Formats: sequence, structure tokens, C-alpha cells
Amino acid sequence: MSFSEIVLGTVQFGMPYGLNRTLMTEAAVFRILDRAWEMGIRRLDTARGYGLAEERLGAWLARHPDRDPEIVTKFPDGAAASVTKSVDTSLALLGRDRVHGLLAHDPATLSRPGLIDALAAYRDRVHAFGASVYDVTAARRTAELIDGAVLIQAPANPYDTRFADSGFPDASTDTRVVYRSIYLQGIIGLSPERLPVHLQALHPAQEILHRAAADMAISPHAFAIAYVRHRLGLRDLVFGIAEPGHLDALAEGLAVPAPSSAIETAIRQALISVPDAAIDPRVWPKTQ
Repeated sequence: MSFSEIVLGTVQFGMPYGLNRTLMTEAAVFRILDRAWEMGIRRLDTARGYGLAEERLGAWLARHPDRDPEIVTKFPDGAAASVTKSVDTSLALLGRDRVHGLLAHDPATLSRPGLIDALAAYRDRVHAFGASVYDVTAARRTAELIDGAVLIQAPANPYDTRFADSGFPDASTDTRVVYRSIYLQGIIGLSPERLPVHLQALHPAQEILHRAAADMAISPHAFAIAYVRHRLGLRDLVFGIAEPGHLDALAEGLAVPAPSSAIETAIRQALISVPDAAIDPRVWPKTQ
């Protein structure tokens, strides 16, 4: 089994996130990073806005100078000068003079005056520039703005198939997409009865997914991985890990065969009347 297509997300390493509202200890973060490295995961996704994440990654890397993972980090919205300061801070905290990818956390940031020119100063230290987006329109706009290799991070899960259905990116371009939110911030794992009020529209699809996972004798999380990989045909997947056991669940998901086309059809039909707000964490209530 190869973990080359897996990207370890690190937002949980630096701040409370999703359904996990407790800040992890540095020791717990290091245990996860060590276990992931042992499993063959060599790609890390982080951001200046992820609290202590970059600092903790830098501390872990300082302990292991022989380890050289592929790192992608992100900068928050701001004018060109503040973005430059943010990028320099990220590199310093990570203890790296170069990274694989540098993304805008908000794609609109790339349209700010002088921003693209400011990023160009890092061209010899960054392989690809891009943005973390929520829709295909923003992804296309980002690719148009950037000269050279483009990296897009976008959501994908059994309930959000917009990118998988869009045909983006064109194979002839130097644009690569990595996919996040495979578990929809932990929602996929909840029993249908535990869905919060604002996500009740997902109840029929959640019932189908959980029933299918039970029939396959796997967890809902493993089902989501298999669905995204085999039914949607996506690779380069970002997973946030809050404890070492979650890595075992990830390994389980990578080994699962494709769910049937009938299950995909049933899930898609159950989603026809679901509003976009149900699959867009940006508009969810702040407390769940």
C-alpha cells in the first residue's frame, strides 16, 4: 500500500478544530508525525493561520534533520507587505528556506494590488503558488492569475462532488489539485441521528452512507475514502489527524475496494435537494 497520495493536514496540531475542541499537546503531535512518517507519508499541509501548527512542525523537523517532507503552507488575507511578512514568518517557524507550495487562504487575496509581484520574489523557493478554494470558479480564476505551476486545494467528499464533476483542471495545464474535507470536518462519522440541526438536510444521504459502510463491514470514514478515490476518481487527499489511531483508519480506507455504482447513485439522488450551505463549513454556525 502506498501513502504517496496522502497529505497530512495539520490544523488540528495548532488549534481546536472541527468536532475536536481541545488543543493537542506537542507530545501528541509528535507521536502522530512520527507514526505518519513510519507509514510513508511525506507530504504536510499547514498554514500561518493554524495557530501553533507551523511552530510545532518546525520543532519536529529540527529533531529529525534527515527528514525532508513536501510542505505546503498558506498565508492569510492582507496587503502585499503583510503577506510577505506572513510568508517569511512561516519559513522561519518551519525552519525551511523553501517549500513545495504557497497558497492564499482566501483566493481573493491574489487580486490585491502588488500581491502577485510580491509572491514572485519567492519563485526560487516555492515550486507552486495557488489558493485554498471552495468552488470551481475561484479555482479557475486563481489559475488565470498565476504564471507557472499552480496548486489548488479544494473540498471533496461523498456529499461534495463539484470538483470531481467539473473537469477542472485541464490536463494540458500545469495545475494540480489536492482535495481536503474528505470527512466533511468529521460530519461523515456521525450517526444520522446525531447530525446537528443545521445539517438535517444531509440525513437521508447519511443514512445511505452509514448503511452501505455497515454492509461493507467498514467505518464511515473508510467508506468516504474509498468513495472519493474510486467513485470520484480523486487522488492527492488531505487528512487531518487528531490521534494515531486515525492513521490506522486511513490505512483501512486506502485498502477498501470501490463502493458500488448503485450506492453512488443513491447518495447522489439523496443530495439533489440539499442546499449548498449544508456542505460549506464557512456558513455553518460557529458552535456545533
